[in-house]
Amino acid sequence: MPRFVFWLLWCCISASAWSAQGVFMPEDNPNDSVVWQRLRQSLFGERPIQTATPQLLTFKVPARALESAFVPVQVIAGPASGSVRTLYLIADANPSPLAAKIQFLALGMPIHLETRIRIDAYTHIRVVAETTDGQLFMATGFTKATGGCTAPATIDAKAALEHIGQMNFKVDAQAGGRRVRWRMDHPNHSGLVMEQHTRLNIPAHYVQLIEVQLDGQAVLQAEVDFSISENPSLQFSLPGSTGGVLKVVALDSQGQRFEGQHQLPQSTVQQLAPGVYAVLGNPRTQMGNAGFIVGPQGVMVIDSGSSWREGQALFNTVRSITPLPIRLLLLTHARAEFIFGAEAFQDQGVPLHMHADAAQLMRARCATCLQQLMAQRGDEDMANTRVPQADVLITQAQDMHQTGRLVKLLAAGHSSSPGALAVLDEQSGVVFAGAWLEMQHLPDLRDARLSQWLSALTPWLKEDDRLWVPAHGPVVTGRQGLQMQHYLQALQTCVQAHVDQGTSLIEMDKACRQSAYATWANYESQHPRNVVRLYLQLEREALLGSEPAVH
Repeated sequence: MPRFVFWLLWCCISASAWSAQGVFMPEDNPNDSVVWQRLRQSLFGERPIQTATPQLLTFKVPARALESAFVPVQVIAGPASGSVRTLYLIADANPSPLAAKIQFLALGMPIHLETRIRIDAYTHIRVVAETTDGQLFMATGFTKATGGCTAPATIDAKAALEHIGQMNFKVDAQAGGRRVRWRMDHPNHSGLVMEQHTRLNIPAHYVQLIEVQLDGQAVLQAEVDFSISENPSLQFSLPGSTGGVLKVVALDSQGQRFEGQHQLPQSTVQQLAPGVYAVLGNPRTQMGNAGFIVGPQGVMVIDSGSSWREGQALFNTVRSITPLPIRLLLLTHARAEFIFGAEAFQDQGVPLHMHADAAQLMRARCATCLQQLMAQRGDEDMANTRVPQADVLITQAQDMHQTGRLVKLLAAGHSSSPGALAVLDEQSGVVFAGAWLEMQHLPDLRDARLSQWLSALTPWLKEDDRLWVPAHGPVVTGRQGLQMQHYLQALQTCVQAHVDQGTSLIEMDKACRQSAYATWANYESQHPRNVVRLYLQLEREALLGSEPAVH
């Protein structure tokens, strides 16, 4: 039988079968669909399927399609649903209802998926998520669309073949370089579209398999059919944090194989433990670190960047990884590169927590800081940025349970600065140090009380393998964090000796050089200031008969 006759006959049979099932309407119960009942039995047998709540699974489809041949669908799974292994995307009224079966092959892979499908008639659209522990969750939507499977292509059939297989990659920098939009040129002929000149159906020719690889390891595999739109497109999130080679392999119904690859940048987002993320800045550009902790009931964000724009980018990064609500933003101390992104969160209804002493320092000083930043970076870069106001004031160390995950706030009064806090995730042992610890970036002693600072920091650093997220610089272990402790102790010993010897302040500009730290950011400008500030502090304590800052 000639191919076009076969496809024409197949189309008629499919259309007749659909007509017999009746027309789907938005008010219909999606569980009553005959197509779904048959497909459910075929795919899942008698296994129970739970209704997905928003915390388990978010599924978005347009209520009315603007283009029936290009209907966007989005699936986001939260940590509350467990680790998702497979997604089944189903459009009940389509000639081939199972549009895609998508498997996530990397452990802990974040599920944030979007694609485009053809819709042939008003229909229920559903996604079923299967988790690694065998549970099934379903979310449904309804879309009004007609004729998507028989709509003519947007490009001539012969012209489409000239670029077939070409791939494009776009990496979302606001998601830490781990969210990717992929698109491939392919006509994806359904076999149901009539060629206007010959009045014959264009033979079916569509992508059947898409495999995403990261550094040679498969992380996503999608079995698809002609329900996927012309020029197939996928948006997805990748596991891990390091750069690497992203490769996509696609196979179509005519046995053709297509490949494309893209070099991923080093991500600023590092997953340090399940649910614990560091968002790294750049110590050379004064961009501080931030982070967030995901619990079963929500998210705690730690520090916020130096502008409203940076705060919004951090907010979007959190959203790219989890749909759970952000329960609070904590500012660990009152330095410009950590506080001025706060209002991007407060604009979204997220309460701001801060130590009362740090909040007082912020009110007293940070309006001037903001004016200086605006002069340096310009009005456009600093648009919408204001000095934030704390919603909740903290006065002491405490346990926090807002996310359903135990987080301990570590407070030592006036240490690295007034009211400086560190954050301990009890489950993983990770510490977000705030101003307590700096790496590859010289600490600023302007507001420090060195004795209390070292007393607070030293016991925690004794745990060699504990992970620390410093204010600036890379994530380190306690053993590596001792570098900054040694700097502070050596500086204190040297300056104290000069104070005891009666060295004049005018001679201190070249005293106490710490050449081991000369490669750290800001050394040439910050270290001399630290020497002078510590000299004046120790001199004052000597005059008042106080004990030395460090024993």
